[in-house]
Amino acid sequence: TRPISSMKEHLDNGVEDNTQDGLVKGLIVRPISYPGIMPSDEAPFSLVEDMHWRDRISESNAAGSDGYDDAAELCPMENRRGKLWDFGRTLAEKGYVLDTSGYATAYRINRKHQSAQLAATFDEFLARCAERVDIPEGLGCSTNLGCADVYPIMSGKKNCAAYLLRRFLNHGKKETDEYYNENGEKDGGNDVGGASNDVVDGERPSMVSLETHATCMCDDDNDVEMALACRKAYLPSVGSESVRNLVESQKVSKTKSSTTIKGGRSQGTLVVTEDVTKGIVGSLASEAALEAIMSEL
Repeated sequence: TRPISSMKEHLDNGVEDNTQDGLVKGLIVRPISYPGIMPSDEAPFSLVEDMHWRDRISESNAAGSDGYDDAAELCPMENRRGKLWDFGRTLAEKGYVLDTSGYATAYRINRKHQSAQLAATFDEFLARCAERVDIPEGLGCSTNLGCADVYPIMSGKKNCAAYLLRRFLNHGKKETDEYYNENGEKDGGNDVGGASNDVVDGERPSMVSLETHATCMCDDDNDVEMALACRKAYLPSVGSESVRNLVESQKVSKTKSSTTIKGGRSQGTLVVTEDVTKGIVGSLASEAALEAIMSEL
């Protein structure tokens, strides 16, 4: 985001500054005031796309650049260049129906869109995707609610969380291009910035990382990778059988524990805030999670 309070004259005259590279044209967000809002939070702001990120994800070994065509109709998958779309065409040749509508750097394979024959074996397909069976190197895959999403390995919720950490907690140091690779291991480490002066759990880490500085809220299958990479994850509910199994394996039903995962580092702590016996469900469980997070800040 980019604050544009300094562009008051432009805004007052209904003129948008289109000179910044990556500026999302035509979009100016004007926050709605509420009691207690900080004056600085009332200033209008615009969104600016990270063009370095776009350049990387547009490479031929990722999603290519055809999805970013400014034409009214996106380039059809059959004509798109890039490893992501090469794999998509391979899946299509096997009979799978891919949802590419509105997607520039990913596609979704939904059980509901498949033929009766493929739908009957879709659980096995999702299991293979979750284990990265037949997924080309350089691509990632997440499964959730009967769907599989395929995207370049630099993307995905965990890497997006790491990206945000780089952007906001790198303490002025130069950003790096580190991310988790297709094996779930840190590509050069998940340290995402320079040295930090923050003290976490009585220790002073040398680098900012998801493991030491990140907390998330989640509940579904496609959140698991991010949740386990973070220092702590709050679950207002348990949205799937696999997440329930993970919670039980960590023995964190209303308690918490920590185990070790691939790579030898500690697995993120999972905390379930839902408590049916006390009526803490739905939005109340979400509020409980947010209150717990805020209490740690």
